[in-house]
Amino acid sequence: MKILGRSRAGLSQLREALESMLKHRNVRVLIIDEALHLLRFSNYAAVMDTLKSLADMHSTKLLLIGYYDIAELMQEYGQVARRAGIIHYRRYHENADAEKGEFIRVLAVLQSLWPCQQVPNLVAIGEEIMRTSLGSVGILKGAMLKLASLQMSAEGEKYDVKMLRKAVKSRKLLQKIEQEVLQGEESLLGATYGESHFDNDEVLDAAWKKMSSPMEGICHV
Repeated sequence: MKILGRSRAGLSQLREALESMLKHRNVRVLIIDEALHLLRFSNYAAVMDTLKSLADMHSTKLLLIGYYDIAELMQEYGQVARRAGIIHYRRYHENADAEKGEFIRVLAVLQSLWPCQQVPNLVAIGEEIMRTSLGSVGILKGAMLKLASLQMSAEGEKYDVKMLRKAVKSRKLLQKIEQEVLQGEESLLGATYGESHFDNDEVLDAAWKKMSSPMEGICHV
């Protein structure tokens, strides 16, 4: 098997191989996880042109998954913005009772899957767990995996509350993550799926009234 190098010819062949695969396997959705790595290339336009070209082939849909930075790619180029949509998986907020309740429900589900016989009552400190994960299920999952690993490594898999110290993010790291999350959330205001001209109830009501009135110049039989 010949390994393609990083030469222009090699990259060209790699792209042709990918396009052939999409065609012959009849791929309908191509998922690119950790799409943040696309930002390593300084020429964003070339990256987006390539993605657009792939999406144009055989009605293949591209699903980019990643952090807030990849939304910049979607918003900067008109050709992409015309055919793209940004779905924001928002974190849960502690000051919203419904969201806090949903977060604790997620925590309870994770607790029900605990791999050790001794199961720590994490739901009892659900609000503190929510605070140390910024309401993010992704951060929560990482903390729970770390906590379970610490317990499984302990003698007799005995749980010790001190394990929480190492399981959750440190204060400074959490502050840094929170700053980036707040900036990301602000950058997406008005840019995500559903945040359109019609996301206002008054606008929708006015549109419904207009649509409900008889259409002028139309002959009804």
